[in-house]
This record gives sequence, structure tokens and C-alpha cells, in this order.
Amino acid sequence: MVGLSRNRISEIVGNTIFGNIDTLLSQGRDMGYIADHYNMDLALAWALRLEGKADQEKFKELAWGLRTWDLWNFNKGDVLFGDDWPGKIPAQLVAHTLFYFTKPGDLVFDPMAGGGVVSDVCLVFERRCQSFESGHK
Repeated sequence: MVGLSRNRISEIVGNTIFGNIDTLLSQGRDMGYIADHYNMDLALAWALRLEGKADQEKFKELAWGLRTWDLWNFNKGDVLFGDDWPGKIPAQLVAHTLFYFTKPGDLVFDPMAGGGVVSDVCLVFERRCQSFESGHK
């Protein structure tokens, strides 16, 4: 999902004191620093930070806005989610689509996972995700 095994995620979650995330943020640290500090993927750090918040709050925290009029007009994709990949789609587009067409806990299927943008956004927005990349020959 985020390039880590379940065991590694369990280890990170078990060793992370989540109150410290808020403390680090109040000290002026950013989410990139926090992810590095806890040796975790940035999408996982955001998912932990935003866990339990409503989708609208997540859009606000990510500074994406929630605008119906520009759903398909993103000038720049957020580099925080997914790996660099040819044809990478903007995380904001995935998040808007999830917001309007799914609810937390729903299962999302991504048959062309590529760099993992959909699975990263599903993690943050609390959707389950099944994805695979068939590769090219």
C-alpha cells in the first residue's frame, strides 16, 4: 500500500507516540520531518495525523480545498502521495472522486496502481483499497 509491509506498519504504529506529532507540529516541524523522524512513508504519517477526521477536515488540513467547479482542472498534482510514475494522476483528483462517490470504509479497486497514488489517498481518506499493476512487456 505505502511501500511497507504490514509488520513494518505495526512496528511503526506500536512505537509512535501520536501526541508527539501534534507537539512536533506546534514546534514548527512539517509532516515531511515527522515522517522522517518516525521512519515512515509520508502518506502513512498523514493518514495517522488525519485519522478519525471528517473528509472535509482532511481537505482543509491538506490545503486542497473542496471545490466542485474545478474537480477535473488541477494544474499541479500533490507530490506527497504516490511515487514518481509515468501518467501519475493528481492526488487531489483521487481525493475529490473519493469524496463524491464513496464513504469511509468503502472498498476502492485500482487495476492500474502505477505509483500508488490511489492507495495512498485511500489510506489517508480511510477507504480500503485493492490495487495491482500488471507491468509492461
